[in-house]
Amino acid sequence: MDPFIATDAELVRLQASMGAYDYIIVGGGFAGALLAEELVKKQKKVLLIEKGVPTFSTHICNTARPSFARGEDDSPEGNETIYNKLKSWVQLADGSDQDYGGGPLICLGGRSLVWGLWIPRSSPEVLSAKFPPQVANEIQATYYQKAFNIVTNGSQQNDIYPRGSPGFNATSVATTLSEVTAAVQDWIAPGHKLDLGPLATELVSSSPYQFPQGAFSTIEAILNRIYARDPYLTVLMGADVLSLELSKPNENNKQAKTLTFRMMSDQSVYTIPTDNSKVILSAGTIPTAQIALRSGLRAHNPLVGKGLIDHAIYAVRFAREAAHSSKDPVLLQTYVDLFKNIPGVGPTRALLTVTVNNNFFLAGKTTVPISQYMTRDGGTIAPTQGKAAMAAPANDFDTIAVLIEFGADLDDYNEVVNIPAPHPVIRMKRHQTHASEEEQIEMQNLATRVRNTVIKDVLESNTSTSVGVTPTPGNTLPQVPDANTPSPRLTLLPSGIFAHEVGTMRMPKADGTGGVVDQNLLVHGFNNLYACDSSVLPYSVEANPALTLSAVTMRFADHLTGIDTSATTTTTTAATTTTTTAATTTTPRV
Repeated sequence: MDPFIATDAELVRLQASMGAYDYIIVGGGFAGALLAEELVKKQKKVLLIEKGVPTFSTHICNTARPSFARGEDDSPEGNETIYNKLKSWVQLADGSDQDYGGGPLICLGGRSLVWGLWIPRSSPEVLSAKFPPQVANEIQATYYQKAFNIVTNGSQQNDIYPRGSPGFNATSVATTLSEVTAAVQDWIAPGHKLDLGPLATELVSSSPYQFPQGAFSTIEAILNRIYARDPYLTVLMGADVLSLELSKPNENNKQAKTLTFRMMSDQSVYTIPTDNSKVILSAGTIPTAQIALRSGLRAHNPLVGKGLIDHAIYAVRFAREAAHSSKDPVLLQTYVDLFKNIPGVGPTRALLTVTVNNNFFLAGKTTVPISQYMTRDGGTIAPTQGKAAMAAPANDFDTIAVLIEFGADLDDYNEVVNIPAPHPVIRMKRHQTHASEEEQIEMQNLATRVRNTVIKDVLESNTSTSVGVTPTPGNTLPQVPDANTPSPRLTLLPSGIFAHEVGTMRMPKADGTGGVVDQNLLVHGFNNLYACDSSVLPYSVEANPALTLSAVTMRFADHLTGIDTSATTTTTTAATTTTTTAATTTTPRV
């Protein structure tokens, strides 16, 4: 197979010396491969340089797996095992938090091979407050929908899966939606509602969420073009880009003049001219910053490599012995404003995700184990006994997960450290972790309400509101009948666990200040050097950033090829969840 997909590095050097490539993209991961595909569609000549090689031909969701059972603590479909085996080691510099759980995935397709598939939008309030105005407006008007159509293969134009699919129990899901909405209504953000959460999949099955027809990965389109020997796309794999030769800081009309890479197979080093091409760094938040720093770009802009951040994500998981038959699987999401009654803290915007019998991607037993087991009458089971009971083939358990994602500002204390180590070195510390006792109690209250609502069909009627947690003012909490037991405290997930790190090559803020790249991702002061990956995001959004990054990438592709990005002809479909259901209008902290 290798000879069939191989590219000769020396011939690439010769072609580049003749100006054969309109665009040279460094990194074939989520953004880089998506960008390459969009440019090649427009018949632009693209050289895509990737350090890794193919690892899986598509997302692991599409491959054979030994089990996909409701109640599995760590289903193979969740990817945790695969990611932990393949991710690169990242060393933490002094002054870092020691909970970093991420690391670049060096392979064609990058993290799009091993990701959670959740694709919520960032809320309009956050985009408007944190992104350049034109970018925020165009993403919402046009590019969120374009990106959604790409990552779902156009399969969810009318309704978010599983609505409209065979086997979908509309009554059951509608009941769950209504009940959970009532439980969290006090927190739902103005202009938003609880609804099914979208997935980057094309699923047609009589068993919802169980047998994927296909999950989105950028490698599929790239491999299709490699197999076809598309004349517009050259993919050089196993090539580690070391640096760029840049114009001096005091020069006008600055350029990226050459690019130097080392072949991983034999350590041979090549330098290719880039002055007649546009160079786009798309290697990921950490590797892109490494290349920029090794190239001396910080001499042009002190923000290069700084600002690295990942947002705080909290989660808790429950399992309840099924009463008669398991509940239908469901993934629910909405934006919430938390901590409204905590002076100086709230309201704070976050994305709330509730899953019932739905796999909890990339956060299996080693990250967020099930922390509370319940009998079918609502009583609690000791964790060791519960785990054993859940593993017994004769038993059937419903699983419930509550996940809360906050936003986070970039932090210039954090950075990619520029030292000649063979692996990435970062200083990473999160200061916005919502760790105060008041914040922890409110999240615990919310999780308790969700848990009790989902299992309320087996709970006895009880009007007491004392469940061992101080209620948030205005909220009453349902009763667990036998032990008055609240939800366990939510677990703060390790930074990097979902590859949500951003900021090392940031866009400007909403007020236009700061920034390594401009709103069109051109590095300030240069005429042919760009960045396009999660490093350019100026804020860690309060959601999985995959759809936001995809939208930024689609907008960038249109900008590069002269398409008017301000056009707003895209029709909004089922993926938009901004129907007003909450009456209060308090400006959230974002």
